[in-house]
Amino acid sequence: MDRPRFRAYFLHPRFWLLWLGLGLLWLVSLLPYRLLRRLGRGLGGLMYRLARSRRQIAARNLELCFPELSAMPLGRDRIIADPLEVVRRAPDLILGSWCGKKFRPDRVAARAGWSEVPAVKTGELHEIKSAIILQPGPAALTDGLEAIHALIRRWAGRD
Repeated sequence: MDRPRFRAYFLHPRFWLLWLGLGLLWLVSLLPYRLLRRLGRGLGGLMYRLARSRRQIAARNLELCFPELSAMPLGRDRIIADPLEVVRRAPDLILGSWCGKKFRPDRVAARAGWSEVPAVKTGELHEIKSAIILQPGPAALTDGLEAIHALIRRWAGRD
């Protein structure tokens, strides 16, 4: 497979801002881990304040799916510890993303009691690569959300 060749076209002034952004990202990647964590916390706090409507949408989705968990103030209190709770909720679509592991739909389907879950019956168990959904930064919101949206749209359009 041939390696892509650089074209002088990309030196046009319309791309200078892009080159500057890429250079800044490269410089940020060289920062010490502690400083990166602080920077991440600061940017996270800023996004938390700026993305109020997105927070409200996420909170509403949580409230609709898990009303008893949405009232919990701490994230650790919103973890579903009982795997049979998923069976009781009977989802039509299951999306999985394991950090550092491949999502194995056959293993999920083989869990005790899961054979009656509609998503298992119809084969609607899908992986979203952890490199897409669990990556730090805004790409998780763009690429990750796009991947989730594509799966939901495909699922909703089936007969």
